[in-house]
Amino acid sequence: MILCADVKDVIAVRTERKIKHKFRKSDGSGPSSADMVIVVSEPKEKIYRVLFHKRRRLNDFNSVPFGYI
Repeated sequence: MILCADVKDVIAVRTERKIKHKFRKSDGSGPSSADMVIVVSEPKEKIYRVLFHKRRRLNDFNSVPFGYI
């Protein structure tokens, strides 16, 4: 979720099949009463914001330190 609506440099990375481990409490009726681990693959989306501290981004997306140009 992006909280600031005026953010211009945002990159969304989507992964179609992200492997996840889901833990489920066992009911105790089986051979062991330990927790069960279920491996699933689900889609995932992460949103990154491009930040430059002490650097300057040029029009061709290269970056240089402040005061270089």
